[in-house]
Amino acid sequence: MITTKPAENFADEIRRFTEEGILFTVTMANATGAQQTRYGIATRADNTLIGSYYPCNIDRQEHWCVATADGYIYKTANEPNAVIKLITLA
Repeated sequence: MITTKPAENFADEIRRFTEEGILFTVTMANATGAQQTRYGIATRADNTLIGSYYPCNIDRQEHWCVATADGYIYKTANEPNAVIKLITLA
């Protein structure tokens, strides 16, 4: 289930979704109707941080970075691959 809550400036939204027991919380920018992820975090059911992900090029939404809670950085080609990487690290 995806829940949406407007952020303070009302141009952004906070979205939450669960994949394989991992909670993802994502800040979405609504730039002229095209929703883009700015930043996402992944937490386990006990609220411990797995890591975060963000686009290296925010305008093009390509070349994503995954930063783990233990300090490692991984690069992925797109957002779905970043989510999959965080799931496998859990």
